[in-house]
This record gives sequence, C-alpha cells and structure tokens, in this order.
Amino acid sequence: MYVLVNFPSPEEGASTFEVYLSWSDFDEFLSLPKSESRLDQSTGNLIRSYLKTDRFREYARDYDLSEKRVFFNVVPLIVNAAATITPKIKDSLKIFSLEGETYAALFADMEHALIDRPDVNCGPIALLN
Repeated sequence: MYVLVNFPSPEEGASTFEVYLSWSDFDEFLSLPKSESRLDQSTGNLIRSYLKTDRFREYARDYDLSEKRVFFNVVPLIVNAAATITPKIKDSLKIFSLEGETYAALFADMEHALIDRPDVNCGPIALLN
C-alpha cells in the first residue's frame, strides 16, 4: 500500500494523467550535493515548500505507513510549469503545427493545480524494477 498525493485542478471535471514519483527518492535527490544534483540547497528547500512536503509525513501517519511509502503525481507540476511560462513567452512563440497552436492556447490561461489542497489516498500501485 502507498500514500498517493495528487494535486487536483480547480476547473470542474478537469484532470491529468497520473504519473507518481517516490517522495523518498525525490527527497534524496534534493538532498544531494550541488556537484551531483546541480541544485542549490535553497532550490531544494523552495521545491519542498512549494509541494508542502512537510505534510507528507502526516499523510503517511494517517494510514499507518512510513513516509517512504508516499508518492506524488508529477504531471500537475509539469502542467503548472507550462501554465506559468506560456503566458510569458506566448508572443515570442513560433507555432508550426495545430498541436503547437493547441498547447499554446491551452496553457496560456490554464488555472494552476491546487498544490495546497491535494487529494490524498491510499492504495496499491505496481512498481517496476
């Protein structure tokens, strides 16, 4: 069993793919020295703060599981990044396809996923070796 942290969209009926990453593995990556991760410790702390990872231990405890059993959906975070960047660069984009036009329009005014109000559930997932 794993604790699954998903960040919902504020838009009615909207959803994303679910691709879960291990919080334990990601936290270990954020804790690596800059020479290995290329991230300053302050950047790791900003990421932890943005994801509200201080709550992850509580989520695990609610299900009597270890914090190592917490996984989070990375797709809403990628969507948030695109929704943040696209409006800033939209006028500079050179669009060459219908797909490019669709994505530029989609991300230009998309609402951000609710990082501060995640959906937290517990269930099985299949891990690949």
